[in-house]
Amino acid sequence: MLDQAFSIASSFVVSIPEVVIAVALLAIVVRWRLLPLSAGPLHGEGISLRTHVQDLATRMLLPVTILVFVESAIIVRHVRASCP
Repeated sequence: MLDQAFSIASSFVVSIPEVVIAVALLAIVVRWRLLPLSAGPLHGEGISLRTHVQDLATRMLLPVTILVFVESAIIVRHVRASCP
């Protein structure tokens, strides 16, 4: 049952272009205001390294999630096809 669910989900994700997935996730993030969407980094001498790294991590979360989501579906299909 779980194998069939992964198979169906990976087939669905592989069949959708990456741009569509990216726009859909971006629309969800914008609608629910989950992440900051401004492109500019924080400036100033009073900003600590921890704040800078945290800001960078929150800005990289959406692009990395999109890439991992799409590529993991491809990897799951290859691994599943190679198993006897």
